[in-house]
Amino acid sequence: MPSQRLPAEPVGRFLAVALLLGVLLGWPAAGLPGASPAPGSPQILEDLKYRVDLWIFNDSVPARVVLSRLGDRHYRASISGQAKGMLALVSGNFRGEYSTDMLFSGGRFRPLVYREKTERRGRLHVTEHRFDHEAGRVEVWKWDRQQRALVKRWEGPLDDQLTDPLSFYYNQRLRLGEIKEGDVVRLPTVPYPKPEEVVFRVGPLTPEGRRVTIILDDELLETEGREVQALLDPEGVPVRAWARFLRYGRVSSTLLPGSRRLRLQELLAAEENPPATRLARRF
Repeated sequence: MPSQRLPAEPVGRFLAVALLLGVLLGWPAAGLPGASPAPGSPQILEDLKYRVDLWIFNDSVPARVVLSRLGDRHYRASISGQAKGMLALVSGNFRGEYSTDMLFSGGRFRPLVYREKTERRGRLHVTEHRFDHEAGRVEVWKWDRQQRALVKRWEGPLDDQLTDPLSFYYNQRLRLGEIKEGDVVRLPTVPYPKPEEVVFRVGPLTPEGRRVTIILDDELLETEGREVQALLDPEGVPVRAWARFLRYGRVSSTLLPGSRRLRLQELLAAEENPPATRLARRF
């Protein structure tokens, strides 16, 4: 039975993981330095709204997943949420946003900058993963409160398969027709501060949707094997996910009606038949 009080220190990380659940369940604008790789007003292509329930706090962290076109072959995917009601008081007004600036090249999304930005009790936490495909390296930058700037903490070689949760999610949506029961898909992430892996096991097609089991390398999960269960609709959009966290109890995420869906075929057609004024491909 869950504790009657949320401990102060880990609650921010707990909420951050719960918010990211909105991305991870699907195999599937930050205003930070370098946030706009291309000029022009963003065009929203997808806007998914989720209700996130944590323990006894219903609809406590409404989440939103957005995909926008920034300009020539440049896109931004983001998921954001903010605690409300009693949970806002308990969590120190937790706010979180996870976003990726991506380049569409070779039939898939390639990450350029992946950001994790959270705030709790007025304290800002920012991490950026910067992918330099031309130089073949990846860097990790973190917010330094004393310098009030992002400072490089780590760098390493950039493997072509290395990605982030949001780019991974939309790339899996693009290859939805290839996915079948029994498949095992692995999400390779930046190995900082330690190597971690997220594993997706494709289950049967049920009347409620395609069943997927996600194995997280995270000590917060209480379920056997650190599992998250999810259901995907025929378009690969997560409609529901649930898990049980240590000391906090059940967390679930549900897609709300009225969400705007991405038209994948239109996106692919636009990228395969670009206007003559488009820039030359980099990769």
